[in-house]
Amino acid sequence: MEKMTLLAVLLCICILGCSQEKTFVSDELRNVNPYKVGQVLVFISSKGKEDTLTITNVEDGRFPDAIGAPRNEHVVVDASRRSRSIHDFTEERILSLLAETENDQEQIDFSISLKETALSMKYVSLNDFKRRAPSTFISEYAAYNDVIMFENRANRSMHHRAIVEFYWSKSIGYIRLVQNDGIVWDLKSID
Repeated sequence: MEKMTLLAVLLCICILGCSQEKTFVSDELRNVNPYKVGQVLVFISSKGKEDTLTITNVEDGRFPDAIGAPRNEHVVVDASRRSRSIHDFTEERILSLLAETENDQEQIDFSISLKETALSMKYVSLNDFKRRAPSTFISEYAAYNDVIMFENRANRSMHHRAIVEFYWSKSIGYIRLVQNDGIVWDLKSID
């Protein structure tokens, strides 16, 4: 009888816990992501090298309100990059939007690397993102009027290829990456 009661209680907890469709990532945070599956981003370095990222996944993942869940909800963007051979691809997460609960601070995880750069990771709160005034930025390939520049001071003491600055267009996404050694990668095109 005790086993049946315990089983019934566990079943009720599962049903009640799984039936709640709480959303913790706000529309405002969700709108930080400009990417769509299938987009192709082509970057050109100041040394004339090219790298291409293809957006392969834009996913909204909800975690149950369970003990030990690292985040209650996140939106992630993954991209693949052709590696050494035509059949060898590397997949990486280039953006994560995170929210723990509806009352906690929402966070943006900017995380990108190209084939000749070291991984850059920069965590920014949504409030900090909103406080930054966008400016105009003109590259060799395009002009943007909604750009926010981020520094990653922690990477300055790291590898010479580490990304120490990146420029984010609110409508396009990553448009410029600056390595510790001064090499610049600009977005040439996005299809």
